[in-house]
Formats: sequence, structure tokens, C-alpha cells
Amino acid sequence: MTSAIKPENYALPERLGQYLQGVQHFGITVKDMAKSVEFYTQVLGGQIVVSESELVGDTVQNTLFQKEELDAIAQGIALEQADIPKLRSTKDDALDVKFISFGNVVVELIYFRKAGQFNPHQSSAEILPSHIGRVNAMHLSFNVKEGLDLNRFAQMLEAECHRRGMDEVVFNRTVRVNSLAERKTLALKHNSLKFWNEGEDNTVDWSNDPMEGWSLFYCKGPNGEQLEFNQVTRKVKQQFRQGVQKYNQTNGTAFIFPDFALANADQKLSTRTSDRLYFTFSSPVYAPIDKVWNIVIDKIANTSHCNPEANNPQILERYSDGMIRQMDVLGMTVKERIVIEGATGTITHHLLDNPYFTGKIVNQVTTTEEQNIQNVSYTLNWQPANAVGKEMAEKIHDRLHQAVRMAVLSAKQAAEQLITTEQNMTTLEKLPGQNADLVKRLFSRGEAFDSAGFITFFTDNPVYQFGNFDVCLDKQSIKQSADNFFSQINAVYHEIKMMQEVGDVVFVEMDVTYWRKDGSMISLPCCDIFRVEGDKFSELRIFMDVNPVFDSSIPVPTSASVLTATAGTRLIPPGTMKQHFAQHPEGQQRLKDGFTPKWSTAGPRWAIAEQDTPGSPEQLDAVGNLAQAVIAQDWDTVKSYLTDDIYYKVGSGVPLYGKQAVVDSFIQTFKTTAVFTERMVRKIWQEPDIITLEMDAYYQMVASGKTVTIACCDIYRLRGNKVSEWRVYADMSPCNESANGVVSKQMVNML
Repeated sequence: MTSAIKPENYALPERLGQYLQGVQHFGITVKDMAKSVEFYTQVLGGQIVVSESELVGDTVQNTLFQKEELDAIAQGIALEQADIPKLRSTKDDALDVKFISFGNVVVELIYFRKAGQFNPHQSSAEILPSHIGRVNAMHLSFNVKEGLDLNRFAQMLEAECHRRGMDEVVFNRTVRVNSLAERKTLALKHNSLKFWNEGEDNTVDWSNDPMEGWSLFYCKGPNGEQLEFNQVTRKVKQQFRQGVQKYNQTNGTAFIFPDFALANADQKLSTRTSDRLYFTFSSPVYAPIDKVWNIVIDKIANTSHCNPEANNPQILERYSDGMIRQMDVLGMTVKERIVIEGATGTITHHLLDNPYFTGKIVNQVTTTEEQNIQNVSYTLNWQPANAVGKEMAEKIHDRLHQAVRMAVLSAKQAAEQLITTEQNMTTLEKLPGQNADLVKRLFSRGEAFDSAGFITFFTDNPVYQFGNFDVCLDKQSIKQSADNFFSQINAVYHEIKMMQEVGDVVFVEMDVTYWRKDGSMISLPCCDIFRVEGDKFSELRIFMDVNPVFDSSIPVPTSASVLTATAGTRLIPPGTMKQHFAQHPEGQQRLKDGFTPKWSTAGPRWAIAEQDTPGSPEQLDAVGNLAQAVIAQDWDTVKSYLTDDIYYKVGSGVPLYGKQAVVDSFIQTFKTTAVFTERMVRKIWQEPDIITLEMDAYYQMVASGKTVTIACCDIYRLRGNKVSEWRVYADMSPCNESANGVVSKQMVNML
């Protein structure tokens, strides 16, 4: 050992190393994906960051196994007989991968299986027995924090894995044994190899050796994979720290050497083995992932639904990734820092300032390979902090055990009942305006800088693009994008000009007002396109130039506003989002819960609903009188109910501006194409300054004299008792047999 080459004798790379950013991941092939995920996440504490299932096709096959296929061909072996996974179609094999982050490095789990058989307990690829002496057999090495006795950690790791049924996880002892029984009886000191003298062991002089301070043990993972757990202390620690510094200097990187020490770790371990409160319970839930996740999130604010012993829950503080909650339970006040990680489906409750216990609770929702089946788990791990805590642990042990089970089973019952209820409402149609309401609810999250709430409105596989920025394809990326944007402004407000529903698509035209960090304001025109799946957004594309927000030198004329009308005049905004927070039941509740829009607390501190004009019977009468005047062809009266800058548009037709242009269009249509004779209103929706009518409009064709019925939806925006915007959405098919079988241009512009 003393003849080892000194680190300074190695030459650092000067050409390609500068392009690297350390080691990204190690990949291992497993035979049981479910067990592997449990081991690397629940036992070792990794976080799933990417999960992909059913990878098949020529591209995948060629990328992974082209050399092996060419080798088989060269050896005269038919590809069907070659020992190579077959991924070219969905008839043979399939590949699943999961990437699990451990902070400084990522582990990739690689799982080959028969197509259509999700997580069979035997991989379709042969797993060769592995050990560190086999050629090309890799191993994973985990860095254990300093201050923890590695011998004791090995003991705890093996015990925890065996408790979970992972009997394959065993570690090698440092002395030779002839049986498993003999291995179990060895003293604790033989669990790990330490490159320093300890106790009576003086057989090797480590004082001048560069490995002095290294310790390790080897063990098998649940799939027989070779694992190492090492600890870096003393001299070797300095060697590694210097290596990181040289690497950063050479390659322009900024890695930080992991240097976290645990205080009184041995004492904590011994406490944990005898006195800790540890309970875990999981169950499958037969419901879509979004439903299950929403139920689990709801439990945070409404914890009494799953725990009748919880009293007086209060949200003390809110953060972008969670909150601080306090409640009375089990004869004590429990304060927790709750961290919500939507990307991994994990909610962690960290105890804060508890006089009796330390520890955490982890609530996790994980997807399964079967559609609409999720797994919900709940793990409580508390350690008594003192003698009083130990006494209390004995008293509350059984109640906590039951509470853990109830937390899972109550979520399961709520989610599955919700699905049953929805299935029984198959005849209930989605009402017009629900998708638009969904959009306004989403905007309320953005205006409150609530990124965690923002991403709950998206499906699990969304498409999100803001201007020319990178496309986000998962919820976590959307959250990161939102958090980054929020950090660069003080407030944002959406002044909605037009919102149009077409099937499952919502178009929004608006001015977006931003409050810059320097206190200035700017309004920019914007168009959003939403695609809706069920009650979630599968796609959101935001079309705007946001650069002026960050570069105040870029000029933005006031005429750029979508609220600019004829002759450069500005329309009076309706204040839709102010009304949302003031009048919408959810908006009102969010204000009570502390989700106040930033525009009411930053910048000019706009009052919520400050400029609202409530809907009135007079406005409804005005719309009715306008229709009757059109039928009567009383054009002076028609003009009396229109603003001078009226905007009139039929579907995708050419818009008309001004009251005279609108009246002229009616006159021409009535003369050459069809006369509006009557209407039958089926449904009316009235909001402040907005009236929506669903109706059948009856017309007499000029050429044939026939009466046709047109299904219409008219949307009126009013300023006082006059219509400032009139949009008509109509089914034109009943007019197809008008003169020459063609709907005239005048008819299109008028209907």
C-alpha cells in the first residue's frame, strides 16, 4: 500500500476535460423494477427524476445493440437466436428506464421485459452473476456522511432491507467465513474495511499512505448488483477536496466537495434501533394519478378528513415548494415544514421545534405500469429527543400506527369514490364557460406566484411554451420556469380582452401588465392557446414578446395594446381577474388562505375588484332591446345601444368597427340574403359587463322565402348599458341551400 502513486504525479486532462461536467449517472440492469425503485428511493433516499416505459422501435434497438447484432451476423448467428433483447416491435421485448438522483450523481435503472408484461419478477434479459472481480462488471458507490460509524450503518442497512423482504441485500465482512451462520456472529468491527489503525489493529502503517482515512464495505443490491458504501475522512479527504478544486480550475466548473458531518451519529443510531417510532403502509389506489395527487394535497389543509385527532390546523407560512403547518394532535402541538415535490409525487413533513421528537413523515404517490392504478405510501419516522419523548412514544405508539394506515386508506377511499361518482355522471355534459373558468383559475395561481398550485392544472405529460423559451414537457420543468420568471418581477396581471372556447381549445387575447424590479410597469399584448383534456391543460402556448419586461430600453407604444380600438382609443378594461378574486368562490377562498395576488401587494397596490361594474338588469334589458330593434329594423334604436367604437365579429369573419358599419352590414344582409325574424333564447349567462346568450335565430331567405334556423352563441361586452363588443358564433349549415347553394358574404358577416 505504501508504494501507491501520489496524486500529484497524475496529469490533469487539458483538452476534452473542459467540456465535461463531472459524472452524470451510472446505469445498472435490474430484474425487478418495483423492488429496485423501492430500494434506491425508500431505503437509500434517492429521488426519481425521469421515468420512461415501453421504449421500443428500430431507433432504440440500433442505438443499444447495433454492435451486438453485427457481431452475431459476422458469426453466422441468426438474430432471432442471438442473446440480445428484441425491441424493434411491441411483440417481443420492451425497455423501461428510471433515473434516480442522489444529488451529486444519478443512477439509471434499466429493465428489459416482455412487451405488455409490466414488471414481471424476471427480466427478459439474462442477468449474469456479478462481483467486483468480473471483467466489465460495474459497481455503484455511495458516499456516507462523516461522523457515522460505517460498521453500524452496514448493520442498519442490512436490517432495514431484510425487514422489507430484500434478503438479497447482504454485505461482505472483512474476515473469511465458511457459512452464513458464521457471518452473522462476527463482531461489529468486521463490517467495514478501514484504511487506518483502530484499537489493537497495528498490522499496517497507514500514516504515509494516500488512502489513509478511507473506509468502505461492499454489498449486493436487491437485483444482485454490486454496491459499495464508502466514507472519506482524514488524509484521503484532503486529496479528494484538492482534486475537485483542480478539476474546477482546469475545466471551468463549480463542483463542491461533499463535506457534511453528522453530530452524535452513533448515539442517534442506537436511539433509532430501540426507541424510534417507525411505521410504513402502502396500498394501490384505482384512480388516475391527477385525482390521487389532488386528494393527497387536499389532506394538508383538511387533515381532519383523514385524522380525526388533528385539531386546529393552521398554515403559518407558505413557500414556492410548500408551507409551514401547525396543529394540535396526540396531546402536543406539532409544527411541520411541509415540502411538496410534484415531479416525484412526494410530500415530506419535517418536524420543527418539537420538544419531544425529531424526524419526518413521507407521503408518496408513485405510478404503476398499469393505467389508472397508483401506489400511495405513508412512512412515519420519529425519534424521541429526550426521556419525556421516550415515555410519550410508548403511549402514542399504537395510535400513530393506526394513523399511518388511516392516512393511506382515507386517500384511497376518497379517490376511488370520486371516480365512481364521475362515472355515474356520464350523462352530465360540460357546460359552456367551464374551460374559460379553468383558464381564469390558472391565471389566479400565476398572479399569486403560486407555482405549486399552477402546475396542478396540467396533465402529467403537458406541452408548455412561453414565447421563444424552451418547451417544458413535464410539471417540474413548468414549475422551474414559473419560479424563475416570478423571481425576476414583482407582480403580473392579466387584463383579458377576449376569451373564446372552441371545443376543447380556449383562445385568450389580453394585455399582460408586469411590475419590474425597479418599480416601473409595462403592459404587453399577448395571445394564449390552451388545450384541455378533461379538467386539465394538456398544452399551453404563450405568444408574446416578453423582452421589454427585462430591457426597459425597448420601446413599447401604447397602441400595441389589444385594448386599442378605432382611432387609437383605448377600451375600458373589464377587470376580469379582479372580479375573480372578489366574486369567484375559489378566488375568495384563496384570499382567505393567503394566496393574495401580487398586484394587490406590490407596485401600485391595486385593490381587488376596484373598477368592477356589477352586472345589472338594465344591461340584460339593453341586450334584449337591441335584438328587438334589429328584428324591427329600427336602425336608430340599434345604434343607441351600441358604443361609437363597437367591435362586431362573427366567428372567424372580418371584424367591423363602429355603429354605422354594423348597421350598414345588417341593412345589406336583410336586402340581399336573409331577414332576421325571431329568436328563441335557451340559456343566459350574466357576469359583470358580460352577457352570453345561447339561442336559435330564425331567418327568412330572400331568394327562396324559406325559413331557416341558425344555432347561435352571442357574447356581449358592455360599457354601462351599451354594447362595446359583440361576438357571434354560429352554425351556418342550415343556410347551405340558400341562393345558388352558397352562403353569401353578407350573411357570414351578419349572422
